Amino acid sequence: MKKLRWIEEKCKAPQCDYCTRVCPKGVLSIAGKELQYCTQCNPKYAVCMKACMNNALKIDKNGIIQVIPEKCDGCGACVSECKTSGIKLKRNKKGMKVSVKCDLCSSLKLSNPICVTFCPYGALEVYEVEEDISEAKKEHESEEFYEKRFEPRFIGEGKDIPTIRYREPLSPESIEKRFSAPFSFAILEFPPPGKDARLIDEYGRVKIFDVDDLGRIYCISFPKLFSDDWKLAEYVKHFTIMKIADDYLSAFLTPPEYFNLEMRSKSLNKVKLIARDIINRLEPTLDPEKKESIAEIVAIDTIGFGAVEYFWMRDRENLEEIEIDHPLREILVYHRKHGRCITNLRFTSDRSFKKVMNAILRPLGKSLDMIHPVVDAQLPDGSRLHAQIAPASLTGATASIRLFGSDPWTYTKIMNAGTVDAELGAFLWMAIELKKSQMIITGAPATGKTSLLSSLLVFIPAGERVISVEEEINELRFYDKFINWIPLIGVYKERKDEAMRKGEEVARLRTSLDQITNSLRMRPDRIVLGELRGSEAMELFSGANWGISFMTTLHSKEVGTAVVKRIHSPPMKVPSDMLSMLDIIITLSTDVQKRRRVIQCSEVNWRSRGEIPDEVEGMLRKDTIPAKVRGQIWKEGEEVGFLNKLYEFNEKTGELDSVGKYPSKTLNKYAQSFNLTEEELRDEFKRRAQVLNYLAKNGITNFFDVGKVIHAYYNTPMNKREEFITKIKNILK
Repeated sequence: MKKLRWIEEKCKAPQCDYCTRVCPKGVLSIAGKELQYCTQCNPKYAVCMKACMNNALKIDKNGIIQVIPEKCDGCGACVSECKTSGIKLKRNKKGMKVSVKCDLCSSLKLSNPICVTFCPYGALEVYEVEEDISEAKKEHESEEFYEKRFEPRFIGEGKDIPTIRYREPLSPESIEKRFSAPFSFAILEFPPPGKDARLIDEYGRVKIFDVDDLGRIYCISFPKLFSDDWKLAEYVKHFTIMKIADDYLSAFLTPPEYFNLEMRSKSLNKVKLIARDIINRLEPTLDPEKKESIAEIVAIDTIGFGAVEYFWMRDRENLEEIEIDHPLREILVYHRKHGRCITNLRFTSDRSFKKVMNAILRPLGKSLDMIHPVVDAQLPDGSRLHAQIAPASLTGATASIRLFGSDPWTYTKIMNAGTVDAELGAFLWMAIELKKSQMIITGAPATGKTSLLSSLLVFIPAGERVISVEEEINELRFYDKFINWIPLIGVYKERKDEAMRKGEEVARLRTSLDQITNSLRMRPDRIVLGELRGSEAMELFSGANWGISFMTTLHSKEVGTAVVKRIHSPPMKVPSDMLSMLDIIITLSTDVQKRRRVIQCSEVNWRSRGEIPDEVEGMLRKDTIPAKVRGQIWKEGEEVGFLNKLYEFNEKTGELDSVGKYPSKTLNKYAQSFNLTEEELRDEFKRRAQVLNYLAKNGITNFFDVGKVIHAYYNTPMNKREEFITKIKNILK
């Protein structure tokens, strides 16, 4: 059997006490210059076993005496009888005293005890002796100690929630195990065994499957890690933290660097090197792929953001949102190409969820706790975090992180995604240049309204004074090299109302309504509102009446005249004489394959502005409106709005068709403003569509590259634009 030997002449105690600090059970101690440790007595003569009245000490298959914590009542009889101080009383996670004894790290299944591996002077060693333990084995049945494999379960703060994929019986032991999990996240086996999974996309370490009954699954590849590997990872993490604890803040990450991808990568690599070195010392024969994976997991869980790190910092260009419905459910992501996907990662407890959220919020001076159960925050990289815990969230903790990629959406990137086409882009480009077109982009949540609005801002001509107004978070991106852009942020109206009810100071709280009112006093050429929700609509349309054009989005599943009706109704309640300033409505939706599409782009022609086509006006006067046309008409008193459909999505062909029966008022105004003939207008429209097609087909989707080309086009005289496409390469040099 194996025993531990202390070599006194090599030991530097008490100056060096490293072995006592690295001992996972904390049973090594120093008295004067002597090390107190378990000598691993022959079980036949071990006084600790004879002293125990609860049969809480058993012999394992290697002849090592082990403590059974469940049977130990903490009486201390074994401790008082032991002559070498090799067994001690410690409090467990429930706060109860139990005996703890050295087992030469056999429960970890390591080749050498950790104290032997890490002793800097080689003062500890393991040696083999031949002793007859058969009699002791007959008296005591050997007991194999093992760690059960990690099994998902759903227990946490808030209401218990069931799942169709995982179930685990509730018990005090399983609750304690989960809440004391050494890692903040778990890796699940996805796709689940027995399910038909079809691989639909793959890049880097990411594989995306379409799985029966579950939908799309976003899998990050890891080597298969067994319970022994996780136990090793736990101790590697323990020693890694010890190694970096003293100089963690100064040498690794300081708050300003938390969200800098380059700095994070360097810091994580430093910790990975430390973890890899520890693995090589503990388990040198471990598979290299597992070594790398464990080192990465330890680094990410030590100074990173846990599971969130894999999505946020490593795949932000392909993901739009990270969704956490509950810490013990799989994390969801919204993929730019594949829509909402289940992932193979999740948190291990409410506590680990809060730890990660607070690590993200701490540099911003915010926290998620019982005093602040709801948190909204914009992070330095532009991403938006919203998190809630119980009692605000019924089932416990939940969070949503809207990612802000380093390369935002551009119109050409959206073209390549199939949402829009070049012809629609040419029309909107000319409408924005005209400065007299008020534009609203509508659609259900997650259809890409803000992304489309942001992509259109690059078409704003040079020299304009543009004021953007958003609630709480800045998501819009302007190519502000040639425009005067002033970004304003407002708070949610509900937040201001709550502050007023509490009698708090509200002078510094400005809602979107307040900020739009303020912006009208700043002589802007254009106002861009992140989202139209309520009473701010009146001020926005008032500004349009004064000649200040606007662009905004609206959460709405309605199409066409239903949008006009909604804006006219409470809470917006825009009167019909102001409503007639609305010019263009763009509606977004998702198809059956969850791809985002512009399903309709229409102009609203108004009777009071003399824009309704003669044919339609004749139908109105004679009251002979066909049922097909009736859905395109909105009427309030003498005011009539006619929806002139220009583009509509064709589900059969999967393309955006030009369906305009009547001439476009926007293009007619453009021709009048720039003194163009009908043929010159067609040529200009075609040229712009060709420019956008060229950029999209040649992969020119970078925000700054697209902006550079658009503004170079503006600077090219109208009579010299025929050869503009041939000059694009030189423009981008």
